[in-house]
Amino acid sequence: MTVDREAAGRYQINVADVQDAVQTAVGGTALTQVLKGEARYDLTLRYLPKYRNTQEAIANIRLLSPSGERVSLAQLCKISETDGASEVFAKAIAVTLPSSTVCGVATSAVRWKRRLRK
Repeated sequence: MTVDREAAGRYQINVADVQDAVQTAVGGTALTQVLKGEARYDLTLRYLPKYRNTQEAIANIRLLSPSGERVSLAQLCKISETDGASEVFAKAIAVTLPSSTVCGVATSAVRWKRRLRK
């Protein structure tokens, strides 16, 4: 994905806002941490798979401009599929739990991630 800075500028949306939207939608964003005994768990919010698993779904992700207009990533970015790493290794456990509201943000799934210590 390549941000068209000129297009983003027309809507007064900066590159960091585009990157944050994609990070939250696709990769998830830690909202807070939950403590259980000595263990710490990230409370992570991200879009449901049907809203993030395809190029078309990602292109339809919308940002709110300062003027209140909803702008899709397709209007702000050149989105293409390319080859990349075939395998990613991470030391984490993820569990998906149903939820209706987390910290005032309506969601249908919340991920809890536990980072394993060496």
